[in-house]
Amino acid sequence: MPKKVTIREVAQLSEVSITAVSQILNGKGERFPLATREKVIAAKDELGYVPNYSAQTMRNSGTITMGVLVPDIHNPFFSRFFQGVQDYGKYHNLRIILVSSDGDHERDVKNVDELIGRSADGLIIANDVAEDMRIDKMLTKNNIPYLLLDQSPDDGYSDHIEINEYHGGQLAAQHLLDLGHQKIAIASPAVLTPNLSKRVQGFVDTLAAADVDIADRICITELNKHSGYATGSEIIKKFPDTTAIWGLNDEVAIGIYKAIADAGKKIPADISVIGYDNTDYADYLQPPLTTIDQPIRESGQRAAEMLHARINNPKVAKQVWRHDVELVVRESTRKL
Repeated sequence: MPKKVTIREVAQLSEVSITAVSQILNGKGERFPLATREKVIAAKDELGYVPNYSAQTMRNSGTITMGVLVPDIHNPFFSRFFQGVQDYGKYHNLRIILVSSDGDHERDVKNVDELIGRSADGLIIANDVAEDMRIDKMLTKNNIPYLLLDQSPDDGYSDHIEINEYHGGQLAAQHLLDLGHQKIAIASPAVLTPNLSKRVQGFVDTLAAADVDIADRICITELNKHSGYATGSEIIKKFPDTTAIWGLNDEVAIGIYKAIADAGKKIPADISVIGYDNTDYADYLQPPLTTIDQPIRESGQRAAEMLHARINNPKVAKQVWRHDVELVVRESTRKL
């Protein structure tokens, strides 16, 4: 297993004792000259060193520690994904640490720093960080492998999980076309992550091939039910002739359900609704939600399995797990 940057290496680079480095990095270096402190900090930054807060407690345990970074633990998709990671970890004696950034990218960087300090042997990253070289640098300098969910950096180095999001968008659009819908609106974020971009592109391309233009009906939302409600209300007021709405995930679709009900309309009699993810509660909504199913929990299991293999053998060939999606037709969409 590759070794992380150690305090000894910082001491060697800065040409001071390990004790001095420890005291300076722990805020107790006032007795040292400013020049010495600056040399230590510069060495720390150059090497990407992060203090190993849990080394003593973990030193003799032999337990592999995995960190899992998600953007929003309240989103059922990421909760279910993490369950999959735990499924694998439970049977392989892995220590799993979950951190959520709540959509704050700077917190992602801090979370990575903390996980390195907590002796993480590898990270599963479900956040959109493929283009942030700070995180790559921190992990690479400490010889910590990482796996990406639904994103692949330009250099193609990282192991990753790849779901066929473009096909998912195609399936959602084709389903609505087959039912005779043309006045279709989308509730979509303003800034799309790579996987969401593919999802939307598949939807738009499929409609365009049928000469259905929805450019004016793409309405901005965040990926939660509260924003879904606001965007659903906006669509109903701005485009009263809308016959179908696609929420980019099931959370957004829940908000759209309430917006339609509060407008005195019915699903699917007045407006059809389709979601994405097939989260656990999609079948329990009234009416049950038509959606796109992707293997969320299995993706978590596979991610943990692949990262485990990478930790045990850093020279293993690049790993990519690809999986398709499928349409689940329930009662929230109808034929015109």
